[in-house]
Amino acid sequence: MNYLTQDDFGFRGRILGAEECNIHRLLETVGRENPPKRNEETSVELRLCTTTRQVELPAGSATEELFSLYVFARSNEVFLQATKLAHELLANVVEEYKRYAEKLGKDMMSDPRIRRTDLFFDVTDLRFEEPSRKTAMNP
Repeated sequence: MNYLTQDDFGFRGRILGAEECNIHRLLETVGRENPPKRNEETSVELRLCTTTRQVELPAGSATEELFSLYVFARSNEVFLQATKLAHELLANVVEEYKRYAEKLGKDMMSDPRIRRTDLFFDVTDLRFEEPSRKTAMNP
């Protein structure tokens, strides 16, 4: 079988866009509708990270990159808008990858999927309190 690798397609470059134009456009769209408050640099931050894994194929094994696009936002409204735009961007890149593989008559190493995982935390809720000496000595 003849496989189209993610390197052949250039996933990272297509997600970022030329000179990171896709990311800048997303940030500008969110920032225009949700301007940062005073003393804030931005209302949203994006980070594209990669990890690798070995994939077993009929012709042997290959290395595949897994991409994670992290969205950090100062409010739920901004977060929801940024994740919606990020999802649209990733969905377009995945569809482009599928069309490109079909055009070349190659199989994809794996079927790319978009998965959303939400992690919520509020830094103001994190506190460290030392036990008082009285409490520590007299349980």
